[in-house]
Amino acid sequence: MTATLGVEDLARLLGLKPEVVEGWLAEGWVRPAREGAAWRFDEMDVARARLIAEMLRDLAVPPDSVSMMLSLLDQAHGMRRQLRQLLEALAEQPPEVCRSVLRRARLIERE
Repeated sequence: MTATLGVEDLARLLGLKPEVVEGWLAEGWVRPAREGAAWRFDEMDVARARLIAEMLRDLAVPPDSVSMMLSLLDQAHGMRRQLRQLLEALAEQPPEVCRSVLRRARLIERE
């Protein structure tokens, strides 16, 4: 999917009423871009909305727990991104630096 979607498009895609998607916007569960007065959902927004729908419909997550779960997922993704950046920076270092860092990490793990 390369085109962005509006609220009605996303609701139709997920088999929901537009009011449900608007409720998710009000809760801050999905944060699409604005295009004038309209919301525009990109691929990441659609994936997040699918996840929310799955949590609510298939996993029976209580609505009052969705914010916390999304926050935890966002934190996990942020840590994953930081770890990837750290590993990329480490890969640019001389081999002896990499070995030293790995040795130290193993020692810390044992503590």
